[in-house]
Amino acid sequence: MPLSSSKVSLGDRFSPIGAPRVIYTVDSFVERPGLPLHVRLVQSHDRQGAHLLMSVSALRDPRFFTRLAEH
Repeated sequence: MPLSSSKVSLGDRFSPIGAPRVIYTVDSFVERPGLPLHVRLVQSHDRQGAHLLMSVSALRDPRFFTRLAEH
């Protein structure tokens, strides 16, 4: 169930547009001087620990990701 909220929190789950079976969970926030806020996303159920670093603004953009309901 997609949700709309501007706030991103630890544990939030997102799915990339075009890959609805891939689920990423917000693992941590990354703050660097002079850069927008980023999050570290870990892929759920991936034994190799796949992860992404994504800006919060891109994560909230519905052209790129869908926020999933709490599990």
